[in-house]
Amino acid sequence: MRPERLANYAPYVSVPLLAFLLARIVRPYLEKVKLALIDYVVGRALNKLTTKIGGNCEMGVVKRGEQEYRCFKNVPKHLGELFDLSRGFGQQECIAYIGPQGTERLSFEETISKAQAISAVLVNEFNVKPGDRVSILMSNIPEFPITFIATVSIGAIAVTQNAFWGGEEILFGLEDSASSVLIADRKRLERLASIGQLDTLVKNGLRVIVIDKHPADSTYHAGVYDFDVLMEKYKGAERPQNCKQIQPEDDACIMYTSGTTSGKPKGVVLSHQSFLQATYSFVAFRELLVTIRGPEKNPKVALITSPLFHASSFSSTFLLAFATGSKLVFLPRWNVDSAIDTFIQERVTWVGLMPAMLLDLLNSKRFHQEKEKFVLGNVGTGGSACPSELIARLHKMLPKLTQGSGWGLTETNAIGTAIGGPAYLAYPLSCGKALPIVDIKCVDIVSGNDINEPGVEGELCIRTICNMSRYWNREEDTRAIMDLEGWIRTGDIGKVDSSGYVFITDRLKDLVIRGGENISCVEVEDAIYKCRQDIVEVCVFGLPHERLGEQLCAAICLQKQADLTPKSIQDSVGKHLAKFKIPTQVFFRDAQSEPLPRGPTGKILKRQLRQKYSSSVL
Repeated sequence: MRPERLANYAPYVSVPLLAFLLARIVRPYLEKVKLALIDYVVGRALNKLTTKIGGNCEMGVVKRGEQEYRCFKNVPKHLGELFDLSRGFGQQECIAYIGPQGTERLSFEETISKAQAISAVLVNEFNVKPGDRVSILMSNIPEFPITFIATVSIGAIAVTQNAFWGGEEILFGLEDSASSVLIADRKRLERLASIGQLDTLVKNGLRVIVIDKHPADSTYHAGVYDFDVLMEKYKGAERPQNCKQIQPEDDACIMYTSGTTSGKPKGVVLSHQSFLQATYSFVAFRELLVTIRGPEKNPKVALITSPLFHASSFSSTFLLAFATGSKLVFLPRWNVDSAIDTFIQERVTWVGLMPAMLLDLLNSKRFHQEKEKFVLGNVGTGGSACPSELIARLHKMLPKLTQGSGWGLTETNAIGTAIGGPAYLAYPLSCGKALPIVDIKCVDIVSGNDINEPGVEGELCIRTICNMSRYWNREEDTRAIMDLEGWIRTGDIGKVDSSGYVFITDRLKDLVIRGGENISCVEVEDAIYKCRQDIVEVCVFGLPHERLGEQLCAAICLQKQADLTPKSIQDSVGKHLAKFKIPTQVFFRDAQSEPLPRGPTGKILKRQLRQKYSSSVL
């Protein structure tokens, strides 16, 4: 019924009821107008940035093989050039490491100077040449960016090994990449030694440098070099001039995927061009915010909460800092009280949080009491879909804060979509629109044919200059995921609406089909989070069912002792979703003693949950 026709009924209804009916009818139209206006303003601002001749975000076209891709025209030629340019920030603070023995601080000048010393070590001591692999195995400490900068600036390939790996996994990474040098902290090196392989590797030619942040003694394995001793030996050295040979399409880094679908991890090969284009996508995002909101009031300070061996924080935080002069703050491990201290003391303006971290903050009394001391301007969420309930709670607490999220894969250098501000509040289950240098499409899951109709689910595919060049030594696996036109099949099921917003509904192999009905696990998880605030984590998955094919199950992590029952969860979900989307089996877990199992990139391992609970429903 149209609003003007409701006026005819005014004498017969109460004023509050009439106001309620008008609000119910008018509000959706106002929301659509508001979002359309936001899209228009953002679109105009983005067009202005990408067409500004000589600007950071000016767009152009580049060829890779036979294919043409959109790109940012004015990026540095290679990563070494980016880091050389960052030296112009001089004594401006670059890194703050909040360690157990106090805070270690480095300026941009000091960071690049140390990196040049390690470059000299690699070339002069170990004869590292362009294309050689150097494995980096450490936690988030200042030596990680220093070592990465040193490696890629001489044309060698940085292999960012997973710091959570055990000895055998580390051995696999070294052998698979054929690394000639390993630079590791003492804790990770001991894992390799514990399986009796360190001495053998050294005898076979592997050069090992150990970083001993807090040594219990000065004993090292034979053939293992001390990072600080080598640094002191080459202090003040200039970087060898190998970087002059580096081309944009040269390999820069190998990042390993979790290997949850195919057993052994796969090495994703990413070029200098890939990293620079990904980094300048985030430069564009920052400049877009400034164009719309005006200059930032506080110096840019980013708190890194995810491991640096993840693609998610690499270009968006680490490399972005060297492109824009931002300060990077490293916290050894997540603890909500330590994080709050760091937010306040270091005056953090940007942070990326996993939903569990955000929940820690929202449930912290200190956060509520001291929120006025925060200068946070932007919070990004990732790792998994963030429940709309948490997004709403954070907005209520800090309404001026810009929240955002995005979607990408290691194979796309974490580039794909982005969403932020009012659009994110309106579409909390969307991962946003394609970034300027990204093309996205849906294909039929079975046939692989393009889906051209908006809102129809299929497998999402990404095409961008940031896409990997290949899997390391995995030609067959490369052909299985990437076609000749450069499209990568993501394995994510989703849809693109008529306005270009992308919605991920599930993983290809994790779709629950119950009695012929497709069920989005993300949608059900979001509904469960709305039940109670003491729900920490949720994972919805399918288990075999004799009659329906699959039944819907939910594993729920609770804080301490919560008085929830499976029926209370089912009743609550039933208030929000259709009956066939209500989980038939609910399993409770203690958040402290039995958190949900996760892979190295932070994704929940549904396969392990299926194995654990399959016998419970027979």
